[in-house]
Amino acid sequence: MVTSGVEEKASDADPTAPGHLNASAPGELGDAAAEGNPAEQRRAKLTLRQEAVLREILAQKEVKEIADTLGVCQQTVWFHRARLLEKSGAVNDIGIVLWALGNGYASRDRV
Repeated sequence: MVTSGVEEKASDADPTAPGHLNASAPGELGDAAAEGNPAEQRRAKLTLRQEAVLREILAQKEVKEIADTLGVCQQTVWFHRARLLEKSGAVNDIGIVLWALGNGYASRDRV
């Protein structure tokens, strides 16, 4: 379809089509997927990168190690850790771990 000289792709017209700005990014949970499953609803609170940083925190890695493992700079790890602190209501890594245990992101045998 052509509108005012600009060609429109099918994905532009359909908000559920892959590539549309409002479509869920790969790995993100849609409302339907999270609707009936409490564990999926909890997981929907974190981005994929936040989950990756959380896994490394649970493995007791320091910021430099996490940055090296994920291939990002330390400032990026600090940023995602800060978001984890906000979302969990914690004030330190111990609080993040306790929150992760209580919300299905970790089990006692893996911490």
